[in-house]
Amino acid sequence: RNQVSISDEELLEYYNENKESFLEPVQVHARHILVETEEEANNLLLQLKEGLTDFAELAKEKSIGPSAPSGGDLGFFTRGQMVKEFEDAAFSLEPGEISEVVQSQFGYHIIKCEEKKEDLKRNARRVE
Repeated sequence: RNQVSISDEELLEYYNENKESFLEPVQVHARHILVETEEEANNLLLQLKEGLTDFAELAKEKSIGPSAPSGGDLGFFTRGQMVKEFEDAAFSLEPGEISEVVQSQFGYHIIKCEEKKEDLKRNARRVE
């Protein structure tokens, strides 16, 4: 049986050149409020920024999205599962942060990031 000798440097170089295949997708757990008009979205955002109401309660009361009964909870999702405008906003937030108003083909969203699962690099040893 032939043995192939690979140095640590070669392994590291391979890993660095192929990092994408060693990354777990980042996941975001978010809630959102979806409304039909920008004006309504801005009014709701103002209430949230002033701390006058709870995000989940406001989603239940005001959102026209299918997740409204669960307080706008969308669970965890990865890139490629939501429309681009929504996804870009959701992935830019830190846990606890609320987005500005985001327009999509569905209407106007306010997004709250609940938690994030960051890149978890798989062990580079798997290359060996």
